[in-house]
Amino acid sequence: MNDYQVLLHRLARHAGIALNWQDIWGVRHEVPRDSLAALLAAMDLPAESEAVARATLQAFRRRQAALPTALVMESAVTAVVPLPRGFGARDWVLELESGEQHRGHVAADTPSLILPVALPDGYHRLEFIDGTASALRLIATPAMCHVPPRRSPGTWGLAVQLYSLRSDRQWGMGDFTDLAAVVAGVAARGGTLVGVNPLHALFPAVPERISPYSPSSRLFLNPHYLDVTAVPDFAECVEVQGLKGSESLASALVDYPAVARLKSSAFTLLWQSFKARHLLAPTPRGRAFRRFQAAGGASLARFARFHALQAHLLSDHGPAWRDWSPIYRDADQPGVAAFAAEHRDQIEQHQYLQWEAERQLAEAVTGLPIGLYRDLAIGTDPYGADSWSTPRHYLAGASIGAPPDLLAGAGQNWGLTTWSPAALEADGYSAFIETLRANMRHAGALRIDHVMGLKQLYLIPEGMPATAGAYIRYPFRDLVRILALESRRHNCLVVGEDLGTVPRGFRPAMHRAGIMSCRVLPFERRRDGRFKRPGAYPELAAASAGTHDLPPLKAWWLGTDIRLRAKIGQYPNEAAQAHHEAGRVRDRCALLTALREQRLLSAETAEALLPPEGPPVFHHALTAAVHRFLALTPSRLVLFQAEDLLGLETMVNLPGTVDEHPNWRRRLPASIPELLARHD
Repeated sequence: MNDYQVLLHRLARHAGIALNWQDIWGVRHEVPRDSLAALLAAMDLPAESEAVARATLQAFRRRQAALPTALVMESAVTAVVPLPRGFGARDWVLELESGEQHRGHVAADTPSLILPVALPDGYHRLEFIDGTASALRLIATPAMCHVPPRRSPGTWGLAVQLYSLRSDRQWGMGDFTDLAAVVAGVAARGGTLVGVNPLHALFPAVPERISPYSPSSRLFLNPHYLDVTAVPDFAECVEVQGLKGSESLASALVDYPAVARLKSSAFTLLWQSFKARHLLAPTPRGRAFRRFQAAGGASLARFARFHALQAHLLSDHGPAWRDWSPIYRDADQPGVAAFAAEHRDQIEQHQYLQWEAERQLAEAVTGLPIGLYRDLAIGTDPYGADSWSTPRHYLAGASIGAPPDLLAGAGQNWGLTTWSPAALEADGYSAFIETLRANMRHAGALRIDHVMGLKQLYLIPEGMPATAGAYIRYPFRDLVRILALESRRHNCLVVGEDLGTVPRGFRPAMHRAGIMSCRVLPFERRRDGRFKRPGAYPELAAASAGTHDLPPLKAWWLGTDIRLRAKIGQYPNEAAQAHHEAGRVRDRCALLTALREQRLLSAETAEALLPPEGPPVFHHALTAAVHRFLALTPSRLVLFQAEDLLGLETMVNLPGTVDEHPNWRRRLPASIPELLARHD
């Protein structure tokens, strides 16, 4: 190993980049030198040559030896603040979140400062005064997230894709009024929560970008979920009342461009009506909007500016902000300020839609013991509002993905950007805190997609294959403790999607922090392949028969998903498909055995579902038995999928596809009352 490689390895270890990874077959892979250099560059640690790497390493060590920007610690105990070597004598001021202040003095070369008060839960500020002031954020947290009470027998929740809901009054896709109808129906039937896909803001100017897990922003809502007719300005605006209707809006698939065209026209009319009636001569409602704008601060302003800019530049420069003119690539550039002054109307319209979306969502989710079960995506689109608004928070030039596995032999590149670990810490975790608060609002539970990302993520350098990636480490302890603080403050449960490759010791750490595990029936097996009994499920968990990335129960039982994967060429060869099919044969038998052990199926019904001769046969009795099986578990949350209640075969999303399958587009074939009646 030459000197340059030694420097790269040292810098990578300091930055939290693992030098190797192990695949599911147990084979160890060394991360290539070019990958390390590219990932370091993405973390703003240039290392393209030996001289540059040496200088970066020295600068990195100096930063590590300085006073940190934030310290996360346990609340209600003696707070100890470690001080860097050579720290000079100076006065200090501790200001608690409540405004209470404490003052003192620290002598030169003191290794640590012991504060005179036990910090309560919250965000506090410690300032040192010595000619120039330096300060750090002290974040005092509880040890555990808010957790639900033990589940009473028969309690349950319903998981739906909001866009897929069908009603006679909607404009081509499910909306917040439809969500309110589902919430009311579930509450009336004794349910505790309703789960939904991520409600994150997508791209109004590019409606073809539809994945809720590839958002423009995780801080704001998708305005296309607005019920236009429920906006208060609808009743005051005659022009918008004649817009309803399009044959494409009644199809089996959501026609996102058609919905966007129709709703965008309505939004403009509603905004103009609101502006004329409530802003020119301010009414109480107009003043409420101005308060919302002020409370949204820089984040809301930048979000709105981005989407106005994207619509303005789309035809000439495309949607990717990195392809825009340099005067628009930086949110703080004078060019952006000039654009904002010239296009204030369009920018305020985006803010108006967020104001109304917040109101409609808040009104839709009342009446359930737990409430809305929201979903937080693992990352954002690299060309979206979040990465444009605060690029220093994000990794530029690397994407989240996964190393090779059985279904993706070449690995996976999800095309998402994520936070830089160093930037998170340097900014006192502000981006993480803001994102949690935005998604815990109006929620009784929050699902964190790929929760292992709190500890590590597999990052792939831009332009390289997925096999050339590496795992990077995140400040797991700090992030989990902040998660616990925000969970308690919002009275919001936290569920971690811990499916796939889970680091050793991760699930016990989740349990200690009160983060609930996802337990999905097809994966809950004993070592011999048999299904676990209900009593073996953990209590601190959300149990379900499937997820949006898995086939509905009917498709799983009939093997529809295997045939679909074969049709679009997802299997590398016929042997791989045959192996999957043989495994499914064993799985069907194992499931029937598990259900019969719990006396949930008769021998006659089991034989009808799986005849001695011929293919398997699906019947709703299987769905009922599986749901009763889940209800027997001690898991505090039990979720039923809307697709299973309706006996659907179609997958919501087929991982690894873009256009080969209508991901995120299928509408339910039944109305909301018909869906809810399936639970009766």
